[in-house]
Amino acid sequence: MPSLLQNVTVEITRATSDVITVNLGPDDALAINNALTEICNGVHLDEWDFQTRMGVDREQARKVLSISS
Repeated sequence: MPSLLQNVTVEITRATSDVITVNLGPDDALAINNALTEICNGVHLDEWDFQTRMGVDREQARKVLSISS
């Protein structure tokens, strides 16, 4: 059975206290985009539950989604 991580292309190229720069492969970027699309637009969570589960509010998640699409 092939490793699930063999196609993961993620590299942290820079990390400071306020910015993390990450290089993603196309499949990884697609997975993140799909997850954000689903959590922002598909699954219904009230705002409190959304923020508890995601660690950010829906508006911030949608901003990330808008720049990753």
